[in-house]
Amino acid sequence: GGGGGMQTAAFGGTSGGGSSGIDGVLRRYPHIRNSLDERSLRALESADRDRAVEIIEDIAAKGDIRNHSAFVSKALAEYPHRRGVAQSASFSSPPSSYPVPSRPPRLSSYSSALEMAQHQCPQVLASFDESARRALEAADQDRAMEIIEDIASSGSIRNPSAFVAKALQTHPQRRGGSGSTGGGGGGFGGGGRAGPG
Repeated sequence: GGGGGMQTAAFGGTSGGGSSGIDGVLRRYPHIRNSLDERSLRALESADRDRAVEIIEDIAAKGDIRNHSAFVSKALAEYPHRRGVAQSASFSSPPSSYPVPSRPPRLSSYSSALEMAQHQCPQVLASFDESARRALEAADQDRAMEIIEDIASSGSIRNPSAFVAKALQTHPQRRGGSGSTGGGGGGFGGGGRAGPG
């Protein structure tokens, strides 16, 4: 016995090989480190260091991710290298219009509307201030996705954060037929029928 002390030393050590890079970050967020399974920890340790740090800080910033291990696996699979570096070039000129996803993305493949925006239209996400991000996180996620798509497809909204606040105040639920359980195959702008019921 007595071998258990070695493992904790590896995590506590300051210079213990390649894995020491993320140990410092994980030490700042012990709740994240404790929630990760062994496979996710190993994946982070062997991943690009900057990307691993970025993922851990993403989890900490979002705060509402239920399965940290799944988030880590998916994030590393989709973006093995740090994203900030590749994106910085796209901010050199002011975005007059945002690239629109070729087909409307399905929220079901993402854990939140903000995660969808991060992958589908990062420029839109970058244009939101902190209060707009919090409002979108707290909102009905289908509605949040709808608002983000409106901003992406418009390209002419000068203050996206103000647009988010007003849109959520005016229509807190998804506009496209939230009451119907059957059918309703129409597009995003449909459903203008005014029946008292």
